[in-house]
Amino acid sequence: MKPLLIAAAAALGIALAALGIAAGLRPDDPAATEFLVGLGYFGLLLAPASALTVLILGGIALVRIARRDAAANSEALRATGRG
Repeated sequence: MKPLLIAAAAALGIALAALGIAAGLRPDDPAATEFLVGLGYFGLLLAPASALTVLILGGIALVRIARRDAAANSEALRATGRG
């Protein structure tokens, strides 16, 4: 799970960097302009998908952590005689 979450977060960072670079530069060369337009499209396509992936995988990770904590809490209560 962690490697997938790291990869999705890295993809989101790359997409946002591509958008920032494409939006910030205004070259005079037509080839460079075409490259930046392509870079911007790449960022626009990748950003929503990677952001959604980060949200879904992050939610799954939080649910797993919550379940593990709940199990540990109930076990601790049984061990101390309070549960």
